[in-house]
Amino acid sequence: MNKPAPCLYINAGYVTSYGTRGQCHECKLASDRTALILESRYCAVCAPRKLPANTTAKYEPSDGKFKCPAKNCNEDQLSFEQFVIGTCCEKASNPERNRKSTTRLMWTVNRIYEKAKDEEFSANKRAETSKKKVEEAKKSLAEAEQEEKDADENLEAKKEWRKKVQKRRLFVTLDEAKEDNPELDDTILIKQSKMDDKLKCSVCFDLYDDNRPQVVLITCFHHFCEACINALQPKNCPKCRTRFTPAKVKKIFD
Repeated sequence: MNKPAPCLYINAGYVTSYGTRGQCHECKLASDRTALILESRYCAVCAPRKLPANTTAKYEPSDGKFKCPAKNCNEDQLSFEQFVIGTCCEKASNPERNRKSTTRLMWTVNRIYEKAKDEEFSANKRAETSKKKVEEAKKSLAEAEQEEKDADENLEAKKEWRKKVQKRRLFVTLDEAKEDNPELDDTILIKQSKMDDKLKCSVCFDLYDDNRPQVVLITCFHHFCEACINALQPKNCPKCRTRFTPAKVKKIFD
């Protein structure tokens, strides 16, 4: 086994909990990292000594909890890294505390620093990825909104076109009906042709609109919705009582 990296220990007086990975089974010290070997935890120094043949040990960081060494600080749930760096109070982070720095302490602080850099790099990549997703989402939203606007404009154009064709169809139907009734003059035809979306059926009083577009003319040129005319018995115009047959019913709008 290769020579292990320096292992840092924390005085037992500062330990509030060893956790499941914070104490070496051999030396009983609070180590910065331990490996599970034969159902027991060993620090990076004791593991090679106790089991030199084991070369696959996987070391995991301590999950122990520690209290601040400063007398006036009540923090007692510091992680191993927080204790070493001194994050809880000004005294804990004071350089004077580390005047007697050792190789192990320096190595541990450097390791924590490298880990912090890696975590910052990963966080930065994640932030960049998230921003990119937001930009793509905004672009997709803008495209969808434009597509919706274009679709609405196209729908309005199609509605206007349908209304124009509808009016033309009315006049053609009236002209065809006039051939069967030559005695009716153009004044009557024009009057009957002035149908718009506010016109109602004289029987059911429903508006002629997109939900009820089946409008018909009968022999006398009075208009009704198709359902009312089909149900009408006997076949006499509800307005003028003129007799008509189903064959003479002309659909205007459907």
